[in-house]
Amino acid sequence: MFLGMVEAPLLVKPFLPRLTRAELFIIMVDGLSVIGGSMMIVLGSLIAAKVPNAFSHLLIASLISTPMAIGMARLIIPGEASATSEPIVLTSPYRSSLEALTFGTLDAVKMVLNIAGLLIVFVGLIALINMGLAAFPHAGAPLTLGGILGWLLTPIVWLTGAPLPDLQAVGAILGTKVAANEVVAYSDMMALPPGALSDKSLLILTYALGSFGNVGSVAILIGSLSSMAPEKVGEVVELGFKALAAAFLTTCLTATIMGLISG
Repeated sequence: MFLGMVEAPLLVKPFLPRLTRAELFIIMVDGLSVIGGSMMIVLGSLIAAKVPNAFSHLLIASLISTPMAIGMARLIIPGEASATSEPIVLTSPYRSSLEALTFGTLDAVKMVLNIAGLLIVFVGLIALINMGLAAFPHAGAPLTLGGILGWLLTPIVWLTGAPLPDLQAVGAILGTKVAANEVVAYSDMMALPPGALSDKSLLILTYALGSFGNVGSVAILIGSLSSMAPEKVGEVVELGFKALAAAFLTTCLTATIMGLISG
Protein backbone atom coordinates (compact mmCIF):
# COMPACT_ATOMS: atom_id res chain seq x y z
CA MET A 1 0.00 0.00 0.00
CA PHE A 2 3.01 2.32 0.26
CA LEU A 3 4.94 1.27 -2.85
CA GLY A 4 2.56 2.09 -5.70
CA MET A 5 1.21 0.13 -8.64
CA VAL A 6 4.59 -0.59 -10.29
CA GLU A 7 6.86 -1.26 -7.31
CA ALA A 8 4.41 -3.52 -5.44
CA PRO A 9 4.10 -6.15 -8.23
CA LEU A 10 7.90 -6.19 -8.49
CA LEU A 11 8.00 -7.66 -4.96
CA VAL A 12 6.04 -10.70 -6.17
CA LYS A 13 7.33 -10.79 -9.77
CA PRO A 14 8.26 -14.52 -9.68
CA PHE A 15 4.67 -15.34 -8.69
CA LEU A 16 2.95 -13.27 -11.40
CA PRO A 17 2.95 -15.97 -14.12
CA ARG A 18 1.19 -18.38 -11.71
CA LEU A 19 -1.59 -16.03 -10.65
CA THR A 20 -5.16 -16.73 -11.64
CA ARG A 21 -7.24 -14.08 -13.42
CA ALA A 22 -8.95 -13.16 -10.15
CA GLU A 23 -5.64 -12.84 -8.27
CA LEU A 24 -4.15 -10.68 -11.02
CA PHE A 25 -7.23 -8.45 -10.84
CA ILE A 26 -6.72 -7.98 -7.10
CA ILE A 27 -3.18 -6.69 -7.72
CA MET A 28 -4.41 -4.32 -10.42
CA VAL A 29 -7.35 -2.95 -8.41
CA ASP A 30 -5.28 -2.44 -5.27
CA GLY A 31 -2.53 -0.69 -7.26
CA LEU A 32 -5.06 1.82 -8.60
CA SER A 33 -6.83 2.25 -5.24
CA VAL A 34 -3.94 3.56 -3.11
CA ILE A 35 -1.18 6.15 -3.23
CA GLY A 36 2.53 5.32 -3.02
CA GLY A 37 4.60 6.82 -0.23
CA SER A 38 6.47 9.34 -2.40
CA MET A 39 3.29 10.64 -4.05
CA MET A 40 1.64 10.80 -0.63
CA ILE A 41 4.25 13.38 0.39
CA VAL A 42 3.67 15.41 -2.78
CA LEU A 43 -0.11 15.41 -2.44
CA GLY A 44 -0.01 16.05 1.30
CA SER A 45 2.12 19.14 0.71
CA LEU A 46 -0.24 20.26 -2.04
CA ILE A 47 -3.44 20.16 0.02
CA ALA A 48 -2.07 20.93 3.50
CA ALA A 49 -3.12 24.58 3.32
CA LYS A 50 -6.82 23.70 2.99
CA VAL A 51 -7.03 20.23 4.58
CA PRO A 52 -5.85 19.99 8.22
CA ASN A 53 -3.79 16.85 8.93
CA ALA A 54 -3.53 16.18 5.20
CA PHE A 55 -0.85 13.50 5.50
CA SER A 56 -2.89 11.60 8.08
CA HIS A 57 -5.94 11.63 5.80
CA LEU A 58 -3.97 10.31 2.83
CA LEU A 59 -2.39 7.60 4.97
CA ILE A 60 -5.77 6.55 6.38
CA ALA A 61 -7.20 6.51 2.84
CA SER A 62 -4.63 3.95 1.70
CA LEU A 63 -5.05 1.86 4.87
CA ILE A 64 -8.82 1.66 4.41
CA SER A 65 -8.78 1.28 0.63
CA THR A 66 -6.42 -1.72 0.60
CA PRO A 67 -8.82 -4.29 2.16
CA MET A 68 -11.69 -2.52 0.40
CA ALA A 69 -9.93 -3.01 -2.96
CA ILE A 70 -9.44 -6.72 -2.28
CA GLY A 71 -13.12 -7.11 -1.44
CA MET A 72 -14.22 -5.10 -4.50
CA ALA A 73 -11.97 -7.13 -6.80
CA ARG A 74 -13.28 -10.42 -5.40
CA LEU A 75 -16.83 -9.18 -5.79
CA ILE A 76 -16.38 -8.25 -9.45
CA ILE A 77 -14.22 -11.22 -10.48
CA PRO A 78 -14.57 -14.06 -7.99
CA GLY A 79 -12.20 -16.97 -8.33
CA GLU A 80 -10.19 -19.60 -6.55
CA ALA A 81 -6.57 -19.29 -5.52
CA SER A 82 -3.83 -20.71 -7.71
CA ALA A 83 -4.14 -24.48 -7.92
CA THR A 84 -0.39 -25.11 -7.90
CA SER A 85 1.39 -25.22 -4.57
CA GLU A 86 4.87 -26.01 -5.85
CA PRO A 87 7.53 -23.77 -4.33
CA ILE A 88 9.30 -21.28 -6.56
CA VAL A 89 13.07 -21.66 -6.58
CA LEU A 90 14.47 -18.15 -6.30
CA THR A 91 17.89 -18.47 -7.92
CA SER A 92 19.78 -15.81 -9.83
CA PRO A 93 20.22 -16.52 -13.57
CA TYR A 94 23.24 -14.22 -13.69
CA ARG A 95 26.85 -15.35 -13.40
CA SER A 96 28.30 -12.08 -12.11
CA SER A 97 27.33 -8.72 -10.68
CA LEU A 98 28.21 -7.04 -13.98
CA GLU A 99 25.89 -9.38 -15.89
CA ALA A 100 23.09 -8.75 -13.39
CA LEU A 101 23.62 -4.99 -13.71
CA THR A 102 23.57 -5.18 -17.52
CA PHE A 103 20.45 -7.32 -17.91
CA GLY A 104 18.68 -5.55 -15.04
CA THR A 105 19.24 -2.23 -16.80
CA LEU A 106 17.99 -3.62 -20.13
CA ASP A 107 14.86 -5.02 -18.45
CA ALA A 108 14.20 -1.68 -16.74
CA VAL A 109 14.62 0.23 -20.01
CA LYS A 110 12.18 -2.13 -21.72
CA MET A 111 9.62 -1.56 -18.96
CA VAL A 112 10.07 2.23 -19.11
CA LEU A 113 9.62 2.21 -22.89
CA ASN A 114 6.44 0.14 -22.59
CA ILE A 115 5.05 2.49 -19.94
CA ALA A 116 6.07 5.66 -21.81
CA GLY A 117 4.58 4.45 -25.10
CA LEU A 118 1.25 3.45 -23.58
CA LEU A 119 1.10 6.62 -21.50
CA ILE A 120 1.64 8.80 -24.57
CA VAL A 121 -1.10 6.95 -26.45
CA PHE A 122 -3.63 7.05 -23.59
CA VAL A 123 -3.01 10.70 -22.68
CA GLY A 124 -2.99 11.63 -26.37
CA LEU A 125 -6.32 9.87 -26.82
CA ILE A 126 -7.85 11.89 -23.97
CA ALA A 127 -6.50 15.10 -25.52
CA LEU A 128 -7.94 14.10 -28.91
CA ILE A 129 -11.35 13.42 -27.37
CA ASN A 130 -11.28 16.80 -25.61
CA MET A 131 -10.39 18.54 -28.89
CA GLY A 132 -13.34 16.85 -30.59
CA LEU A 133 -15.71 17.76 -27.76
CA ALA A 134 -14.52 21.38 -27.83
CA ALA A 135 -15.69 21.63 -31.45
CA PHE A 136 -19.32 21.06 -30.44
CA PRO A 137 -21.41 24.20 -29.87
CA HIS A 138 -21.84 24.73 -26.15
CA ALA A 139 -22.77 27.63 -23.93
CA GLY A 140 -20.07 28.49 -21.42
CA ALA A 141 -16.84 26.56 -21.04
CA PRO A 142 -15.95 24.00 -23.75
CA LEU A 143 -17.00 20.41 -23.22
CA THR A 144 -14.31 18.07 -21.88
CA LEU A 145 -14.22 14.40 -21.03
CA GLY A 146 -13.62 15.26 -17.38
CA GLY A 147 -16.66 17.55 -17.35
CA ILE A 148 -18.89 14.90 -18.90
CA LEU A 149 -17.63 12.31 -16.43
CA GLY A 150 -18.37 14.80 -13.66
CA TRP A 151 -22.04 14.97 -14.66
CA LEU A 152 -22.25 11.18 -14.98
CA LEU A 153 -20.62 10.66 -11.58
CA THR A 154 -22.99 13.02 -9.75
CA PRO A 155 -25.31 10.18 -8.58
CA ILE A 156 -22.32 8.34 -7.12
CA VAL A 157 -21.23 11.54 -5.35
CA TRP A 158 -24.72 11.79 -3.87
CA LEU A 159 -24.40 8.21 -2.59
CA THR A 160 -21.18 9.11 -0.76
CA GLY A 161 -23.18 11.51 1.40
CA ALA A 162 -21.97 14.82 -0.03
CA PRO A 163 -24.48 17.66 0.55
CA LEU A 164 -26.77 18.40 -2.40
CA PRO A 165 -25.41 21.92 -3.15
CA ASP A 166 -21.90 20.47 -3.60
CA LEU A 167 -22.73 17.52 -5.88
CA GLN A 168 -21.83 19.19 -9.16
CA ALA A 169 -18.55 20.66 -7.92
CA VAL A 170 -17.42 17.40 -6.31
CA GLY A 171 -18.48 15.39 -9.38
CA ALA A 172 -16.57 17.72 -11.71
CA ILE A 173 -13.34 17.32 -9.73
CA LEU A 174 -13.80 13.53 -9.57
CA GLY A 175 -14.28 13.50 -13.35
CA THR A 176 -11.07 15.48 -13.75
CA LYS A 177 -9.26 12.95 -11.58
CA VAL A 178 -10.39 9.98 -13.69
CA ALA A 179 -9.66 11.69 -17.01
CA ALA A 180 -6.42 13.41 -15.96
CA ASN A 181 -4.80 12.49 -12.62
CA GLU A 182 -4.99 13.07 -8.90
CA VAL A 183 -2.50 15.99 -8.93
CA VAL A 184 -4.65 18.01 -11.33
CA ALA A 185 -7.80 17.11 -9.37
CA TYR A 186 -6.34 18.12 -6.01
CA SER A 187 -5.08 21.35 -7.63
CA ASP A 188 -8.63 22.08 -8.82
CA MET A 189 -9.89 21.41 -5.30
CA MET A 190 -7.36 23.82 -3.85
CA ALA A 191 -8.31 26.46 -6.45
CA LEU A 192 -11.93 26.57 -5.25
CA PRO A 193 -12.79 29.80 -3.42
CA PRO A 194 -13.27 29.65 0.36
CA GLY A 195 -16.70 28.33 1.26
CA ALA A 196 -17.30 26.75 -2.16
CA LEU A 197 -17.52 23.33 -0.48
CA SER A 198 -18.76 22.36 2.96
CA ASP A 199 -16.30 20.75 5.37
CA LYS A 200 -17.97 17.38 4.85
CA SER A 201 -17.72 17.62 1.06
CA LEU A 202 -14.07 18.65 1.35
CA LEU A 203 -13.35 15.61 3.52
CA ILE A 204 -15.21 13.25 1.17
CA LEU A 205 -13.39 14.68 -1.84
CA THR A 206 -10.01 14.37 -0.11
CA TYR A 207 -10.56 10.63 0.35
CA ALA A 208 -12.23 10.04 -3.02
CA LEU A 209 -9.25 11.56 -4.85
CA GLY A 210 -6.68 9.64 -2.80
CA SER A 211 -5.60 7.00 -5.31
CA PHE A 212 -3.84 6.40 -8.63
CA GLY A 213 -7.16 5.58 -10.31
CA ASN A 214 -7.05 7.42 -13.64
CA VAL A 215 -6.70 6.64 -17.34
CA GLY A 216 -2.97 7.42 -17.42
CA SER A 217 -2.31 5.07 -14.51
CA VAL A 218 -4.07 2.28 -16.39
CA ALA A 219 -1.49 2.72 -19.16
CA ILE A 220 1.34 2.59 -16.61
CA LEU A 221 -0.13 -0.51 -14.98
CA ILE A 222 -0.59 -2.34 -18.28
CA GLY A 223 2.93 -1.45 -19.42
CA SER A 224 4.62 -2.54 -16.19
CA LEU A 225 2.70 -5.80 -15.68
CA SER A 226 3.11 -6.75 -19.35
CA SER A 227 6.88 -6.37 -18.96
CA MET A 228 6.99 -8.39 -15.72
CA ALA A 229 4.72 -11.18 -16.96
CA PRO A 230 4.52 -11.22 -20.80
CA GLU A 231 2.38 -14.36 -20.72
CA LYS A 232 -0.34 -12.40 -18.89
CA VAL A 233 -0.49 -9.44 -21.30
CA GLY A 234 -3.88 -10.47 -22.73
CA GLU A 235 -5.51 -10.65 -19.32
CA VAL A 236 -3.86 -7.43 -18.14
CA VAL A 237 -5.15 -5.47 -21.14
CA GLU A 238 -8.62 -6.98 -20.79
CA LEU A 239 -8.83 -6.13 -17.10
CA GLY A 240 -7.33 -2.62 -17.31
CA PHE A 241 -10.47 -0.49 -17.37
CA LYS A 242 -12.40 -2.92 -15.19
CA ALA A 243 -9.68 -2.36 -12.59
CA LEU A 244 -10.06 1.42 -13.00
CA ALA A 245 -13.82 1.18 -12.40
CA ALA A 246 -13.29 -1.06 -9.37
CA ALA A 247 -10.65 1.30 -7.95
CA PHE A 248 -12.95 4.28 -8.42
CA LEU A 249 -15.75 2.53 -6.53
CA THR A 250 -13.26 1.52 -3.83
CA THR A 251 -12.14 5.09 -3.16
CA CYS A 252 -15.77 6.26 -3.20
CA LEU A 253 -16.59 3.65 -0.56
CA THR A 254 -13.66 4.84 1.52
CA ALA A 255 -14.91 8.42 1.17
CA THR A 256 -18.41 7.29 2.15
CA ILE A 257 -17.09 5.68 5.34
CA MET A 258 -15.23 8.84 6.32
CA GLY A 259 -18.32 10.93 5.51
CA LEU A 260 -20.42 8.76 7.83
CA ILE A 261 -17.84 9.01 10.60
CA SER A 262 -17.64 12.78 10.28
CA GLY A 263 -21.41 13.06 10.48
